[in-house]
Amino acid sequence: MVEPWALTVDLQNAATNSDDPDKSYTGTVKKSSSKQDRTGCAMFHFAQSTTCMPLNFFLRDIYTGQFSEENLMSAKRKRIQYCAKEDRSPLFDTLISWRNKAHTQHPHHSVQPAMWLLDDNRLNLLSKTHPSNIHSAQDIIDLLQETVEWGTNYAQQLFNVITRFN
Repeated sequence: MVEPWALTVDLQNAATNSDDPDKSYTGTVKKSSSKQDRTGCAMFHFAQSTTCMPLNFFLRDIYTGQFSEENLMSAKRKRIQYCAKEDRSPLFDTLISWRNKAHTQHPHHSVQPAMWLLDDNRLNLLSKTHPSNIHSAQDIIDLLQETVEWGTNYAQQLFNVITRFN
């Protein structure tokens, strides 16, 4: 997937420089240069290639520094596994109950809605995340991209609820 303008650049007249694969197609780059003007020639060659070329092979050919599969693999994000659809609804209901209880115990429950604590989208994300992805309260904080303060107050409670449910 590339932006359409990357396919329209004429590479016949582009000066390629193997010492600098990030060299801009236009040559000079200014502070106000557009994205197209800042894009390196090597990226245009990659975008316009008609050969199936996994990114790691492309990078290995372009960059001459140390490059290993190990480095590439460590840069990949861990993919989240999801649990079976039939298991999601009961956990979601359990998490709603937890949220309602936690909300009533919050000192500002009369002026802040329960959704303020944790909205339905994030409860849904928790309910569909496979148990093998949640080993600690920190995993919940990371999954929900919550603050440390929120985590201190609620992550362990949620972890306990999910562990008991599973």
